Amino acid sequence: MKTVQADNAYRITVSVLIFWLAALFSEQIRAADEEKITGPVLIVLMVGNDDESRRRNERFVLELKLALDGFYIKRIQTGFEDFLSLPMNERLMRIRPFVDEFDAVAATWIEESGSDSILLNLVALSTGRALVRIVAARSGPETETELALAAQELLGEAYLFSPGHEEEAVNRVVTRVKEVVVKKQRGYAGPRLGLMPLLNIKSGLWGQMGPSFMAGSGIGMEIWPHDDVYLQARFEYMAGPRERPSDGIVTGFRLAPSISAGYSWKISSFRLGPFVSVDAVYSLADMSLGTGNIHTFDWWNFRGSAGIDLRWRAFPAFTIALDPGVGFYALRRKFTRLSDGSVIFMTPRIDWDLSIKFIFFL
Repeated sequence: MKTVQADNAYRITVSVLIFWLAALFSEQIRAADEEKITGPVLIVLMVGNDDESRRRNERFVLELKLALDGFYIKRIQTGFEDFLSLPMNERLMRIRPFVDEFDAVAATWIEESGSDSILLNLVALSTGRALVRIVAARSGPETETELALAAQELLGEAYLFSPGHEEEAVNRVVTRVKEVVVKKQRGYAGPRLGLMPLLNIKSGLWGQMGPSFMAGSGIGMEIWPHDDVYLQARFEYMAGPRERPSDGIVTGFRLAPSISAGYSWKISSFRLGPFVSVDAVYSLADMSLGTGNIHTFDWWNFRGSAGIDLRWRAFPAFTIALDPGVGFYALRRKFTRLSDGSVIFMTPRIDWDLSIKFIFFL
């Protein structure tokens, strides 16, 4: 009998200990989760039950994290199966407990509207009033990016006329909105700066002497002073075959700092437009004369070019661009005078080039 009682007491003790440890562990997990919340909280309601809605919500959350630096994006995934069927006042009542629980500055969600439109809903309840804003965007590759930027602007407008918020991230968004408003009055959304590693190939079309195919790489910077206008400064290194024909010159390598400008039209996630460029080219060349003597020359030249710039925006801060173009060397360069009195020189020439650029916007 004593053995049974002791065994029961042991089981009870172990059960209580396990329950206490589980409660302690869950409390630690909850506390750890709370500690991870830094900055003002924006609640995102993950509404929609189909796979496409879930993928769109995940992309929207990712874009929000990029657009709202310093904010904590809190996703609410359950309890909203019938949310979209409710009138707005009942939606607000459903949202309010989450706003209070996380002390959120606002709540947002996206939903389909027809076959080709997505609606962004943003509700700011902590401003002392229920401020509701709705923005529509056409469904496409950049819809989530556009809606995240719209959410940033709406959030700033919600606090634009409120006293300074205790969260610095909110104040930064408000400041950003004020700057955008001023810049829009001037006709543009603000300059952007990008870092630009690139690959390049060139070859002759007309006037070349000897092999002319060259390949290389470079680095550059790009700035957009206007929504559709960009300026570039870059530095390239290119090398070509060092073959020695019976006569003519073959460039061994080429260094080319350049500046260029272009105009680009936005077409969905692509941009297309013309560009012009001026290069100051330093070249090293070998000259093989009929007697077998090899002469090496180096010189500076100038090259103007024009082409078409085609870009694809792969990610919010990353773009891939293809620049096919035609260049013209206008200068006539004298190299040496042979014993028979003839002169070897480089004539004006035309070449083609193709650049592949990877642009990381800062």
